[in-house]
Amino acid sequence: MAKTRVIEVVKRIMVEEKTCPQCGKKFEGAKVARFCSKSCANKASYKRHAEEARERRRQKYHTERKAGAKGKD
Repeated sequence: MAKTRVIEVVKRIMVEEKTCPQCGKKFEGAKVARFCSKSCANKASYKRHAEEARERRRQKYHTERKAGAKGKD
């Protein structure tokens, strides 16, 4: 029979007061944190890559539109 050992780990992370560049809200975060929430991080990412996202959406629309037109015949 194998023996098991339980190990507890305590990690202390220094937090500092920061301002979210997306919404402007003040929050406490780790040194590497840039945004107050995942939602703000996603919005900032979309903002940086907006044109690519719009192009993907356009392509998907046209593809679905063509597929729908073929089904009506």
